[in-house]
Amino acid sequence: IFQSYGVKNRLRSINFSDSNNGWTVGDSGTILKTGNGGNKWISQISGTKNQLNSVCFTDSNTGWVVGDRGTILKTTNSGDTWISLINVTGEWLESVFFIDSNTGWIVGGSTILKTTDSGNNWTNQNSGMDYWYLWGLESVYFTDSNTGWAVGSTILKTTDGGISWISKYGRTSYLALQSVYFSDPNTGWAVGHDGIILKTSDGGDKWMYQTSGTKGDLYSVYFTDSNTGWAVGENWKGPLHGKILKTTDGGDNWITLSSRSREWLKSVYFIDSNTGWVVGTGGIILKTTNGGEN
Repeated sequence: IFQSYGVKNRLRSINFSDSNNGWTVGDSGTILKTGNGGNKWISQISGTKNQLNSVCFTDSNTGWVVGDRGTILKTTNSGDTWISLINVTGEWLESVFFIDSNTGWIVGGSTILKTTDSGNNWTNQNSGMDYWYLWGLESVYFTDSNTGWAVGSTILKTTDGGISWISKYGRTSYLALQSVYFSDPNTGWAVGHDGIILKTSDGGDKWMYQTSGTKGDLYSVYFTDSNTGWAVGENWKGPLHGKILKTTDGGDNWITLSSRSREWLKSVYFIDSNTGWVVGTGGIILKTTNGGEN
């Protein structure tokens, strides 16, 4: 199902707090909200023209958005008003994740930021990354207040809330991961450029390659349980550039679903095993109610 709101800005991230309330963000300060499962999207005033890269809500009222030039925005009224939080870095911030209404992390470049007071104050954490890394950190995910992962040119893990981060993949010039997601504390996936999909079954200590069947870049991955998940990105060949992959066996096999889209797909989010949304370039918003079959 194609969902439209009349704007063509590239959308880069989507997040839902429940089956009705969702937000998507993108270029030129774009923030859109739906209150009816995506049947209608309404533009919200972000107060910035910067590119917005990631959105995270912990309930239907409280959420955060991050973007270029150190942009950090917060709302406590479902996005009716967005306030700019203290700019603690000039880095392009790529991903925000909150484990609860107080505790969250942001990553981008070599920067990792943490807050324990809902974003009023942020502290820098040591990522251990330096100029050697070709790609900065692109995505962060936590399963509890202590255990989390950040990915980009490497895979970092923390077990103490980010006080220390340890590389679990080493330094490689070719690794360019864009998204990480864990279905439980042991089982997780990371996707990125050239169709790479990695899986861990031991909490991220070891990562194994999975066969994606594509050389196109993958930008986002999401699982509803340890078996069922989706990854989205781009095709390099053919008129339909939008790529959607699905697995029902934990990633042992990935099948290509029909996106019917000429646009690159940048973010995927599912509220349950049937109902999900994908956003991407050209302002495209897709919805499925049958697990991605249509």
